[in-house]
Amino acid sequence: MAFLSIFFFVFTIFKCLTLATELLKDQDQFAAKAIYLKAYAKSKLNEYTESNELIFTLIGDYASFSEWTNKGYLLLVDNYLGLGEVLQAEATNNSILENASDKNLLSEASSKKAVIEEAKNTLILESTDSLTTEKDSIK
Repeated sequence: MAFLSIFFFVFTIFKCLTLATELLKDQDQFAAKAIYLKAYAKSKLNEYTESNELIFTLIGDYASFSEWTNKGYLLLVDNYLGLGEVLQAEATNNSILENASDKNLLSEASSKKAVIEEAKNTLILESTDSLTTEKDSIK
């Protein structure tokens, strides 16, 4: 009878540890989602730098939750575009395309290529206009 009591006790402890591990894992997943959602909200408020800081936390501390880190990488590209850092947006997007294996992530990163190219062309036109204006003002 004592053997059964000990077995039941050990089994219960093991089950509690397993459940606790699962709950902690869920807690981390909820934290990853919460950080992403906060970064997304900051981005929509044009608070790109704050959003990027949250994304870096997400990527650094919750890397095992690829659903949220993948979304974070894509949001990072959008934030860089919002900050006018077109080359950084392009480099980040290219890194996604070169290193990712998730089909949805690759598809979304591919669709961002056209937006980035448009932003680069706009940047080139603005630079050309600026140089022309400076040249005219020197004359």
